[in-house]
Amino acid sequence: MPPELVEAATSGRTLSREQKAMVRALAAANGLAVVVGPAGAGKTAALAAATRVWTGQGRTVTGGAVAAVTARRLEHATGMPATSLTRLLATARRADPATGRQVGLPRGGVLVVDEASMADTRTLAALLAHTRAGGGTLVLVGDPAQLPEIGAGGLFTALARHPDTITLTDNRRQTEAWERRALADLRAGDPDAAVAAYADHDRVHTAPADRLPDRVVEDYLRLIAENGPADEASRGEPFERVVMLAVRRADVTYLNDTTRARLLENGRLGPAAVTTGQGERAREYRAGDRVMVTANDHRLGLLNGTRATVAAVDPKRQTLVLGAEGDQYVTVSTGWASQHLDHGYAMTCHKAQGATVDTALVYGAGALTREAGYVALSRGRAANHLYVPDEVDDGRTPVVNDQGHLDRLAARLAVRRSQTLATHQLPRTGTNRRQPSHSHDPMHRRAEGRSL
Repeated sequence: MPPELVEAATSGRTLSREQKAMVRALAAANGLAVVVGPAGAGKTAALAAATRVWTGQGRTVTGGAVAAVTARRLEHATGMPATSLTRLLATARRADPATGRQVGLPRGGVLVVDEASMADTRTLAALLAHTRAGGGTLVLVGDPAQLPEIGAGGLFTALARHPDTITLTDNRRQTEAWERRALADLRAGDPDAAVAAYADHDRVHTAPADRLPDRVVEDYLRLIAENGPADEASRGEPFERVVMLAVRRADVTYLNDTTRARLLENGRLGPAAVTTGQGERAREYRAGDRVMVTANDHRLGLLNGTRATVAAVDPKRQTLVLGAEGDQYVTVSTGWASQHLDHGYAMTCHKAQGATVDTALVYGAGALTREAGYVALSRGRAANHLYVPDEVDDGRTPVVNDQGHLDRLAARLAVRRSQTLATHQLPRTGTNRRQPSHSHDPMHRRAEGRSL
């Protein structure tokens, strides 16, 4: 590896010593490389520099992620073309008309998988197989402490334990030093210390369970009013800089409906309206509404998880104009919106992984596990707030002047949802001893803690 390539890619940029070490390690990697770092560690910035090095080496660089919108963020931040892992594998498995063989991945190329902890074991194994067939390098980037796979998983977590893993430790996102320490405590499995820190800095807010969502909405509306219109120094409009987060979709829907009702009462939404869907899926949209795309439409360039603002509606034509990222304006029909759109003042923690805002308001009732709590509380640069019920589990007896709500919050944040690799659950002796059939597979060997 010519050292001048790394020097050219990293010089004059605000990369830390850890990030530069990551770039050097990736430039020399062959076959498989795993990068682990906490939220806000600057993994994507280092990947942008590594992309310049790989390109300078004459290698084809491709990116992917479970979510298409995450892949788009990766592409915009690094310059590498990226897509969802589903589309990437479909392309790789397509038969070449000339040879009848699978197209595969570019020969000798680099495939970067962002948020790799969310990719299930079968997907990661397939990606490695295609990478090996093309003589390339698979780079898995993620954090086992964040939200895990939905399908059978545990592989990335196992791979991350190997001593060859490239590790970042510094959180460069949160502005407050105490908050960086609190997030490190939560990530390391000390929720008591983390909760105490948030409480000491007035970031834990309580209300009776039936009033808690309204308390979140009140603070959200106050914050977007205080932020005012965007200016050149800001990072976007108020709706983009502040977000409400919850684990359950039902809670997100309630927060969205309550917020929108208040905005409508205050005259902050346009006079004209269009309606989509029926029954529980019925939604009304007006100019000024904050919305989220809920299904991919690659033709329009609108991807699942994209947040947008309704710029205009036309009741006569039954259309909406959406203002999305990068000054993109797209006109869609109400029929399209009924299948692809929802209100977007709040979002689930799963949707938020990989996103960054100025302030996050986290609805802490329900199934707030360590992974979901860590993802939610690491979204905001300037501030992250927790909202929890101030009553005991029966929902009737108020907690007065004690630590009850904080203790229950810490107990929920101690629960983990990460998966364990299936082979790690098998006994090591007897007839069920682990089979050596994968002993030459680099991913299997690394997951077992052996050298490649």
